[in-house]
Amino acid sequence: MKKNKKLSDEEFLNLLEQSKEDVEIPQTFENKINTHIDYLVNKDKLQVFSLKKAAIWAGSIAASIVIIFSIGFYFKNNYRKEQLSDNQQISIENLTVGDREKILAAHRALVLVSNNYNKSLNSMQKAENQIQQIQNIVNKSFNKK
Repeated sequence: MKKNKKLSDEEFLNLLEQSKEDVEIPQTFENKINTHIDYLVNKDKLQVFSLKKAAIWAGSIAASIVIIFSIGFYFKNNYRKEQLSDNQQISIENLTVGDREKILAAHRALVLVSNNYNKSLNSMQKAENQIQQIQNIVNKSFNKK
């Protein structure tokens, strides 16, 4: 008994060239070849479609999560506003003298920190400019030699 051996493309083409007479191709073989060619052509489209579908699903899930969180934060913030309006809204007029003094002291401290920070930035900028001038002088002296 002979086992059916599958031919490679090159072997098939060599056999086809060797036969001098026209070979009759059965209709079923032609249908199978056309079906396989159609499958190969549409294979890439199927893969792209599945990737698009996966991307759409992922985007939909992410959008759903964002919407759920947004609704949660909205209701949470509205609940806080209702609590404030029920109890008492915080305003400067409602603060005690001690609270106002604490706020002013915090404001003065922040202004002081900000001023000192700006002074240090200016000093750093001056130092950087001086370093740049020194580098230019050194580079000029090396270039002369």
